[in-house]
Amino acid sequence: KVLQQLQSFLQVSKHVQAPTTTDDVRKYPGTIIKTGYLTKLGGNKSGGSGNWKRRFFVLADHLVYYENADVYENGGAPKGQVCLNCLYCPTPDDPAKIAKFEFSIFALPWGLTVRADNKADMDDWVAIFQSLQAF
Repeated sequence: KVLQQLQSFLQVSKHVQAPTTTDDVRKYPGTIIKTGYLTKLGGNKSGGSGNWKRRFFVLADHLVYYENADVYENGGAPKGQVCLNCLYCPTPDDPAKIAKFEFSIFALPWGLTVRADNKADMDDWVAIFQSLQAF
């Protein structure tokens, strides 16, 4: 019976058009826009020294992060979530932060400062967040 249900699902899914633009993605809740590793600033961010932890991020309706990709792929619990109903992600302009591939996502009720592994990753994440700001 499970096999029949899976086959039926696969038949139906052949006819479902995948989202192709950011606008389309917002029309299909739950669509994964991007996944990957970022290093996030945690701990005491105001006044004290925070700590940096590498996490696996999944961007869909909101930004959810996990200990690592294995935890996500095995259905484990996320470490945290950033609600993206109201967000702003400016283009990094501080040379010291750009050199560290660092950028910030401002969202309500709180934001997030992260570092990518390289400039191309940083630019890609920032461009995606900026495309979501318009909605």
